[in-house]
Amino acid sequence: MYEPKMVVGFAHAPRTEADINRGVRRQIQHLTQLDPSLQISTTVVGETVYLRGVVGSEEERALIEHMMLFEPGISSVQNDLTVPSVVPPRPAVD
Repeated sequence: MYEPKMVVGFAHAPRTEADINRGVRRQIQHLTQLDPSLQISTTVVGETVYLRGVVGSEEERALIEHMMLFEPGISSVQNDLTVPSVVPPRPAVD
């Protein structure tokens, strides 16, 4: 996400893909509790999270992408979230 990549100064076990996937799902679960209209699915492959689904705005789409980058073990996001287009109402015909 940011360069240079930070490294901790002590030994630790690397996170497994399953651990990373649980962390990502936990973040998405918190988001959907705040906004139940969000429809988001995730897939983690290596250090990449793939996001699919529907969100309410471009701002939500960008925010969710950035939140995923703060999950330890994630270094990239494939953001395939969509924002439904709003069709303006037709004027009344007299």
